[in-house]
Amino acid sequence: MRALLGGTLDVSIEPEDLFDVALDDETAIRVEAARLAAILRPRTQPPERRRGKSSPASAAPDGGELRDYSALLAARLDLDRARFAFYQLPEERRAVLLANHASRQRAAAPAPPALTDAERRAQQAENDRQLALEAATHARTEAERLIAEERAKLLAISKAQADFDTSLEEQRTNLKAHSEKSLTFERRVGDMRDQGAPSAASADELYVELRAWLRSSRDELANALSAPSVGAKAVPTPGDDALANLPSDVDRSAYDRTRQSTIDGATRLSREATAFNDQRIEQLGEEIRGLNQERLALLPLLSPAKRTAITGFGFAGLDQAAAELRQVTLVLRFHLHEARDWIATMGMPDAGRRKSVAIGATTAEWLFATFVFVWWRRRAASTLVAWRGRVEQRDRRERAVEPSPLYKALGFLLRVRTTLEWMVFGWALLACLPAGTTSLLEVDLVRTIFFWTFGAALAIATID
Repeated sequence: MRALLGGTLDVSIEPEDLFDVALDDETAIRVEAARLAAILRPRTQPPERRRGKSSPASAAPDGGELRDYSALLAARLDLDRARFAFYQLPEERRAVLLANHASRQRAAAPAPPALTDAERRAQQAENDRQLALEAATHARTEAERLIAEERAKLLAISKAQADFDTSLEEQRTNLKAHSEKSLTFERRVGDMRDQGAPSAASADELYVELRAWLRSSRDELANALSAPSVGAKAVPTPGDDALANLPSDVDRSAYDRTRQSTIDGATRLSREATAFNDQRIEQLGEEIRGLNQERLALLPLLSPAKRTAITGFGFAGLDQAAAELRQVTLVLRFHLHEARDWIATMGMPDAGRRKSVAIGATTAEWLFATFVFVWWRRRAASTLVAWRGRVEQRDRRERAVEPSPLYKALGFLLRVRTTLEWMVFGWALLACLPAGTTSLLEVDLVRTIFFWTFGAALAIATID
């Protein structure tokens, strides 16, 4: 209070917090001043005492109790005196003190952050819109008024596009923060594994945190796959030309420039929004796979009770099984989205041209492998039988006691060649795939199914 009266009150303190009444209510201030004056006025007459009975004043705490609260009582009275001193000031003087403190607060406040390019464009578009509306009110002809009004609408769209750009930038920032947190979890799990024998309690705690973050990341990916947060369709566009029927001799150059600017802005924002959505889905898809791997890596480090609960058939185990099922579903949805996106970009000039070249090269290699496979299949049996016959005749000429190893190998090859030929053909087709596709889940599934199927068939043929 004294600092406020002296003009040195800390700028982080609001003067209103120091008082029990509103400082803009003069009536309340006068009433509070009168109340404090009555409290702080010294008492001139001693309290009345009746013989055999004590007056109400005698019900006050005794000297010992007063000594216990003397410091608090003195502080309270000091505060009342300081408030009373402020209330006694003239209204103009109180206003000056409050205004000076507000000025010191503004001077000490940190400078507002610099406007981004999108915010500056939004501000400029709003200013131009106001000028266009003012020009519409002073237009001399109906055509000029219509042009000014439509230009004001286009400027409002420009402002909406700038706001959309700001929102897109915020989404990018949030996505980076999300990635940083996921990387932090991966580092923490790695550090715990490197410890060798970490505390089971700390591993349990980290597992709970990681599982909660993984659930949140799955929710983010599910939302991104279902409804993109920043869709290209949400970009404000100017629509059709509202002045298409205007006479050609009317000057509409300012309107045309503004309209073209909004069209260019809508095209740019649609492209950036689409790219951001693809980036967001791809990042979240990779994150949930990486986080799930880190979760599995934590299982051996958990306490026996925690690990048993997760892998058992209780509530925690069933909940984990449901989470695993959702993980698989999201991964499949993610790869389905990637496939649709890959097909959709075929229509784009640059990306489509590059993918067409890659598809053409892969198709040519597959056709060559198929030609060799068919050519060999038509000649394999006769070639191997003829070769085996020549080996048999040579063994007879040499009067061999038992068939030579080559004769036995050719007989074995004739028995298993069909399965072996299909395995080699499948391996050749997979080897011809473009770089970067061999790590895809779909390719892994095809490779696994193919080699397990023909590998089992080859094993059975070998045993036979």
